[in-house]
Amino acid sequence: MRENFDVGVIGAGVNGSSTAYHLAREGKRVLLLEQFKLAHDQGQSCGESRMFSVAYGADEEVKLALQSKELWYELERLVGEKVLFRAGGIDVGEGEKERASIFKVHDTMQALGIDHEVWEHKILREKFPTWRLPENSFAIYSPTDAIIRPTHTVIILLKEALGLGVVIRDQEPVVKIFSGASCFKIVTARGRYTVKNLVVTCGVWTNQVLSHFNFSLPIQPTQEQTVYFRPKANAPAFVCGVFPMWFHRREPVVYGFPIFGEPGIKIGFHRDGVNVGIDEYDGISRVSVTDRLRAYLDQHLPDASGESFGARTCLYDQTPDDDFIVGQIPGVPNAFVGAGFSGHGFGPAIAIGRALADLVLRGKTEIEITRFSISRFMEKK
Repeated sequence: MRENFDVGVIGAGVNGSSTAYHLAREGKRVLLLEQFKLAHDQGQSCGESRMFSVAYGADEEVKLALQSKELWYELERLVGEKVLFRAGGIDVGEGEKERASIFKVHDTMQALGIDHEVWEHKILREKFPTWRLPENSFAIYSPTDAIIRPTHTVIILLKEALGLGVVIRDQEPVVKIFSGASCFKIVTARGRYTVKNLVVTCGVWTNQVLSHFNFSLPIQPTQEQTVYFRPKANAPAFVCGVFPMWFHRREPVVYGFPIFGEPGIKIGFHRDGVNVGIDEYDGISRVSVTDRLRAYLDQHLPDASGESFGARTCLYDQTPDDDFIVGQIPGVPNAFVGAGFSGHGFGPAIAIGRALADLVLRGKTEIEITRFSISRFMEKK
């Protein structure tokens, strides 16, 4: 059976689900294809917690975060349940290089009138006495930063998209795409479809799909790992609402979450993983990474360094400059891509989906995506 659609979206993670949701709200007939089961754990759109922050050093990133916040609130009102869970966040540093970077965040937030506080070591220690940080440490505290639940949020978007008429097909990998004068013909393992427009949002598998257009993007898959730790003392000090999310600018960068959804804090190294081919990814957590994370806790948050559990790995789709890619596929009219989101792309996904839908429908968007143009890589060739 061959079916016809206004738009085909390949990849039903948070960005693909968001794109399909926005397109369907404008009355378009949308096909959403997913090679795995819905809400799967192979990519970055799963688990109990991701950070939603407005603490960035670039105006464009802060503006995108603010646009995203409004769209998440709109979704909350629509579905009648929370998506953003306020937790507060601190951006911690020590040393002159980190001070310059963090104070750039301060300058940007101050210029845009965003609520935040700058803490030197004494205040930081008074606020969170469980921290063990050197005397030259400092932080920016962003009280409105929030936790967003990935699996739960993707399910919400999928349910809303389904209710708006989106046709969702999971466990249906794309086999071939043919470009016509006015449409694309998609052949999957289970069917054939014709779509007028195409959006590719499939993470580390992006280049597999783009290969049908003889095109690729500089995306490097890496295997990353997070681990939970039960506090061995003073557990109430680490619950959400008491203890914040954190991003510790050191080498390597460490990020973490308070107790939320699981009986322990969650911690990981930011972009610490090894480069892997997609077919090489085994999903096996490494004891060496858990040991290194425990060593960090022993030094900086000793009360939290109890029993480890729930270690899990995932694949990041990293770009050379660690920024997203959002735009039209060069040389392929009516085909668009969103990629490179791993590490900090879940929070703004509701706005990225809006932007991709706008590009399909209008060829432009008011969402702040100027820094994510594909052309920045094309110019280097």
